[in-house]
Formats: sequence, structure tokens, C-alpha cells
Amino acid sequence: VWVTLPSRGTKFKMKELGREGDVTVWAAQDGSQMALRDGIVINTRGFGMDLMSAQAPSLATINRMGSHNRVYFDLDGTDTMRRHDFTCTSEAGSTEGTDFARHVVENCQAEIGTIRNEFWFDRAGQLQLSQQWLSQGVGYAAVDRKQE
Repeated sequence: VWVTLPSRGTKFKMKELGREGDVTVWAAQDGSQMALRDGIVINTRGFGMDLMSAQAPSLATINRMGSHNRVYFDLDGTDTMRRHDFTCTSEAGSTEGTDFARHVVENCQAEIGTIRNEFWFDRAGQLQLSQQWLSQGVGYAAVDRKQE
């Protein structure tokens, strides 16, 4: 997969490091890692101010276009763990001008403000591209399975 961190102006390739059930761990050449559960980011390592863990909804739950919750545990600049409880809703987004068959937008609210995760699917229903919030220190990550 290709990962882009817009807040840092970086883009890098990650290769599959391992898989257990529906969780896949990806690693970059510098050793940083990202774990995805069915395409949903559940933790990062080596990004600085990492997402230590997430109680994230399944992709099926997000696709249902309703309400759900997320809980993120991330690190602040002093390596102190913080918990953020999000209340989220999913809705259909636009696919106009894209090659994607479906676009789902997830809006989440917590004490730190609002985040917006986006998921784009191909005609076979496979997640190809997403933009997901990682932490206050990192911001968003775009995860692209389509690009080579």
C-alpha cells in the first residue's frame, strides 16, 4: 500500500509484514508500521505521537450508514496516553469524477473536535482508498491500495 501523511508532506510505500485473521500489519522501509483491520487503521508505530490502539467499527458497520462509536488511544508529545471517545455517523459521499463505485464519509465528534474519515470502494466492493485520522500529532493518513 502507499501511505500519504499530508501534514508532513510525505508519501511512502508499505509492504505487508504479517496477517492474523482480518488484521494486516504493514511496514515501511524505515521500520514504521500500521495495522489495519479489514482496511480500518487500528494502530501505528514509528510515526511519532502514534495511535496506540483503536476500538474502531468494522468496515461493514461504517458501510451501514448509521451511528456508531470509536475510541482512540494516542500519545501526546510527552508520551502520555490519551483517550478520545468519538460519536460517529456514516453517509454516502460523491463518486463524481472518480473511478470508484462507492464513497462513504464518516464524521466523528469528540472533545478534541471533529474528524472526517473517507472510504472509496471499487465495483467489486473492495476498499481501495481511504483517508483516516491517526492522531493529533500525525493528522490524517491516506491509504491507497490501488496505486502502484
